[in-house]
Amino acid sequence: DTNTEAVVSTQSTGSFGGDKRMILWNLRTHRKQPPLWEESNECQICRGAFFWNVQKLWNEKNVQFKRQHHCRRCGAAICGECSSNLSILPIYGYENPVRLCRTCYADLPEDELRSSTLAHNILIDVTCADFDYSKKLLAVGAADNVIRLYDVAACL
Repeated sequence: DTNTEAVVSTQSTGSFGGDKRMILWNLRTHRKQPPLWEESNECQICRGAFFWNVQKLWNEKNVQFKRQHHCRRCGAAICGECSSNLSILPIYGYENPVRLCRTCYADLPEDELRSSTLAHNILIDVTCADFDYSKKLLAVGAADNVIRLYDVAACL
């Protein structure tokens, strides 16, 4: 079951998924606009041709087919070998690990790695939820027909 329920306020937002996890996002966190993705016929690091660059592959007698990926921090067009590093980038809104080029991964400052989410295993099938920001209370209805109240003041 992949149903999700969302709870939204002007300060934070939360979601519940079929994986029985509750995730709360702090909406007050400053985020940067992710970079635009660059276009290229070859990897901007190793210069290997992407699979659609038939002329370069033919000229180099290269039969290695490279797929294009993008570094989520700088936007460079890179191959899989040059983007094997994964990291969260909460400053850009990526709370799950994403691809980074070697350069960005090596130069990643600590302040770009601070997560703005809290994840909790709640071990129930959530069917509905409501949040009262003034009281810092989260009401959760579950498939077992029990309503649970959570004090989430420490999470905000």
